[in-house]
Amino acid sequence: MEVVRVEGEELEPDEFGEGSGWCEIKRHSKNQQQGQQQTAATSPTETSTAAGTAVKYNRKTARQVRQIARASRMPDLPTDDYKVDVRPRGGFNVSDYKMDRIYCCLRSAAEIGREAAEEDSICLNFKQNIVVLSTPSEDRAKRYGAISKLRIGEREFEASAYRAAPENTSKGLVRGISNDESPENIVKSLVTQRNPTVLHAKRMGNTDNVIVLFDGFYVPRYVYYGAMLVRCSLYRKHIDVCYECGRLGHRADVCPNPNNKMCRGCGYSNPPQEHLCDPKCQLCGKGHLTGDRKCKAKYKIPYLVKRRQWERRTREEDAAVEAYGNGYNSSSTANYASQDRHLRREGRSASRGAIGGAGKSRSRSSARSRSRSLTGSRASKPRSKSKMRVAAGPGAMQPTGFEVSWADVAASPGGDGAAGRRDGVVVSGGGGPGPGRVSGDELERAIQQRLGPLEHTINELRRENALLRDEISKLKGGAAQRQQHKQQKRQEMFLEPQPLPPQPVPVEVNTVDDSSVETADEREDRPVSSKRAALDPERPTTEPRSTSYERLKKRIENIETSLDERFASQTEQINKMFTVVNNSVAKLAEQMTQAIAALTARMDDFEARPPPLAGRSLRATGKPYARPQQQQTPITDAETQHQQPSLSGDGLH
Repeated sequence: MEVVRVEGEELEPDEFGEGSGWCEIKRHSKNQQQGQQQTAATSPTETSTAAGTAVKYNRKTARQVRQIARASRMPDLPTDDYKVDVRPRGGFNVSDYKMDRIYCCLRSAAEIGREAAEEDSICLNFKQNIVVLSTPSEDRAKRYGAISKLRIGEREFEASAYRAAPENTSKGLVRGISNDESPENIVKSLVTQRNPTVLHAKRMGNTDNVIVLFDGFYVPRYVYYGAMLVRCSLYRKHIDVCYECGRLGHRADVCPNPNNKMCRGCGYSNPPQEHLCDPKCQLCGKGHLTGDRKCKAKYKIPYLVKRRQWERRTREEDAAVEAYGNGYNSSSTANYASQDRHLRREGRSASRGAIGGAGKSRSRSSARSRSRSLTGSRASKPRSKSKMRVAAGPGAMQPTGFEVSWADVAASPGGDGAAGRRDGVVVSGGGGPGPGRVSGDELERAIQQRLGPLEHTINELRRENALLRDEISKLKGGAAQRQQHKQQKRQEMFLEPQPLPPQPVPVEVNTVDDSSVETADEREDRPVSSKRAALDPERPTTEPRSTSYERLKKRIENIETSLDERFASQTEQINKMFTVVNNSVAKLAEQMTQAIAALTARMDDFEARPPPLAGRSLRATGKPYARPQQQQTPITDAETQHQQPSLSGDGLH
């Protein structure tokens, strides 16, 4: 605020007070007085205003919580299926992608074909940003539970999947289990014969609390952890609060928009690091962060508590309906006071219309009669009031339209009013039909008109009751037929009669022997429920010995038959292969024999040829034939001399 100094003279407070002659304008003084009165009037109601604001805030918070719960609610999935929850991470937003792409992404991540996946049910929870899968196949449930990555297009997101609790189960909480205890030891210590309803147990994160799953809708107060008897309380779910973005409805590991944050204290969008505010919880309105550990409003009412409240309310309503129905079935004129306002109003209007005339909506039946012998102030007072009154009794009708006083009854012929009583209704007697007097016929007609709609309503209720009973009997018959159908199916599955169990033979028991002590292996061989087997698939399910023996025997026979068939087919295939190999080997042997013979002939021919002269290459004559060699005879000197002249002579010629 800036201070501006101006030129002038300074005045003391005494100089411009009321004593110095200054007067205040009434308009300003009146406004000031009104402001003081309003301040004085509102000061005692500040607490009530604050309380009203708190009530409005609580209503707003309750409405917001109901909206979150309604948006997070899942549709009904098959009861006997395996449920698997897939929680995508890394900013994966379920609402940003089309449903068919998410469907293909899940199938490819679990390596399941389209035809096999058509038997499953996939549901997207947009509020919690998760995917819920339901499948009747245990193999596919294992495949869905092994999903660790989701790939859509070119982006890849991390994900975690786990098997959810089966239907018709409840959860309890056991505290004080150390972190050194392994998950296997926790399961072995709780899933025992001493806890017959326990199906599974799992540690809650990194805390020392263990969640115990029970079969049915009952959580015992104490359970056995090994040999120790420990306290077990109801597991209370809490409203999901994201510590990443500060919003309600989902958790931090599946936050769809981690970059768009909101202050959990004041709701400021994308607050800086040095942001300071006065926190106010969105759930309870108190001065702490939303979803803080000390906030009690974040916990939901357990389902078991809601179920018990609903059952108690249903029992009370059934008891009220039963009492209401018995009242209607007793008689047509009893228990008029237990009927609803609509019937009373309807009967009252009908009686008024009948008695008061067609043009009057309100009847005046209280006739005032003046006595001729009375004068003065006494004569001005009414002597009696003529009204209709039904004889008193348990549950009797008491219409307020008319009433007959004792004086009217005494004035009627007969003294005690015997002539004026008709069917328990007292009517005005003698004195003639003067003004205000109602005859017995009119009263009877009015009563009949009033009872008419009541009897009609009773008949309608009886007819509806008969229809409801018929429907209930049909439903019971349908349930019996379904049960019979199930029994027939079971009988068809087990056509062979089961052998009778062997008769017990008394034997001597050695008390010193330790064979009677139950071991962990023997405990594991005991039969377990189907839900426990569903949660612990590695544990084999056991059946009665006779049935299991017969099934095992049949299975062994089937395996032997299939093995024999496979052995015969494989033997035939091997024989065919041997025949083909032998034929090919024979052909190769023949070819090799021919090749060896040709090579041998060539070698013999090559060896028969004379060796070539050294230093001169061999020349071929090139003629197609070879001349026979002439035998040369030695020539003597005489023949040589004799041939020389001939040669010379020939040379001359």
